Amino acid sequence: MLIVLLSQKVLLFVIIILIVYLIDNGNCYQDNNNSIRTCYYPMKFRAPQSPSYEYLYIPGDILLGGFFPIHQPPSNELGSMQCTAIKRERGIQRLEAMLFALDVVNSRSSHLMSSILSHSKIRFGALIYDSCDYEPYAVERALNMLLPSIDQCLSLEKRKESSVIAGVIGSASSMVSMALSDILRLAEIPQISYASTSTELSEKLRFQFFSRVVPPDTYQAEAVVSIIQFLNWTYVAVIKETGSYGERLTDDFKAKLKNKTICIAGELSVNIKDSNSYLRVIKELYEDEKYRFVIGVVIFAQEDSVRQILNQTSSRNELNGRWVFLGTDGWGKKWYPVENFGRAAINAITIAPKLYLISEFDEYFKNLIPSKNTRNPWFVEYWEETYKCKFAHTPTTIFNQNYTRSCSDTDSTYTNFSVPYFQEGYVHYVVDAVFSLVIAIQKLVDEKCLNSSETKLLCKEFYPFDGKTLLSILRNLSFRNGK
Repeated sequence: MLIVLLSQKVLLFVIIILIVYLIDNGNCYQDNNNSIRTCYYPMKFRAPQSPSYEYLYIPGDILLGGFFPIHQPPSNELGSMQCTAIKRERGIQRLEAMLFALDVVNSRSSHLMSSILSHSKIRFGALIYDSCDYEPYAVERALNMLLPSIDQCLSLEKRKESSVIAGVIGSASSMVSMALSDILRLAEIPQISYASTSTELSEKLRFQFFSRVVPPDTYQAEAVVSIIQFLNWTYVAVIKETGSYGERLTDDFKAKLKNKTICIAGELSVNIKDSNSYLRVIKELYEDEKYRFVIGVVIFAQEDSVRQILNQTSSRNELNGRWVFLGTDGWGKKWYPVENFGRAAINAITIAPKLYLISEFDEYFKNLIPSKNTRNPWFVEYWEETYKCKFAHTPTTIFNQNYTRSCSDTDSTYTNFSVPYFQEGYVHYVVDAVFSLVIAIQKLVDEKCLNSSETKLLCKEFYPFDGKTLLSILRNLSFRNGK
């Protein structure tokens, strides 16, 4: 036990040194009403293809951390630490879902929030980072989040106030959530994921402060087997993405096949960092004799890999409709994987956790425009990518360099510029995660300050912040969100 405690202290000391090193010479920007502060660091500390904003900061009495895959992960073509294109659905929509949920919380505009927080005047803020869907990139930002009191991008006044990071919403991919969990556990900060489904994350001793509002992959594996049996397939191929999601889900799938009359012709692996792997896999699937009689191809991969698979399939006309793809929640109901590659996805079957749409979010998101949505530093980039235009004040990148049309707030009103809008399937899980954390925090405040004589929003008994008690409250929390 002594060795464990000492090792954690040493690691925290190393983390402090790393944070001081990383935040040195940071530069900051604050909008006119002083409500949003965004920061960036010298090029050597950030991905060159990522925008200059490092995080989004909304002041509050208590802060919620957030990690979202705003950009696609690095690729070998651009270098090991370079983020790539912006993720319109999985990144921006989910980020806006957290901001939407915080608006509901702070305005007490829903019946749930008005009843839970009726006696409280606490304002909840946020510190949100782009995870880039890449573990080292996310860990670097988690280190920066751990000790905001020495963050030079926060004013001295804010550092003295020491707003507590009470919990973290995120991340999306299981691999990133695992990496974050190792860091957040040391600071005893609870973490709630809105999309990480790997069964590995169910190991409570290893991921002690991790929770999620989505079911683990074991249920997906059962669903895949049931669909295969219903379709009377007895011979299938598997395409899996390297990493925890694809490999562990494949293992779960094979375990569920025990005593079933279903054979796997072969397992083909793709790697998001190796674009050539997708061409090799589709070529092997088409040319190798052992796959000759395969009709069903099960894909255990995230959306970026699914898109690459469909891209390579659609590049050859004879392959369109050749197989029936069966995808998991990495594909699910998302529009992005099939955009422009619909022919390759003909007859595809996908599964996803139970989803419901939040109509209020649709209204909120459709009314966002660049000139008004200044609190989201990545929204301008989203707008450029969505409407294939460029703002005069934005830097030229490899992603907008070919856009000749000037952007405006009215782009979304023109039919010839419009793009299909679908509420991303995990928006409501983000909202559920935020509401869960807020309700648990309020219960913790009530518990700590019940007998306090102070009239402050947060009594002195609330400090130091008790992450273990908050975790216990979270694990025993249930509520109905009007759905």
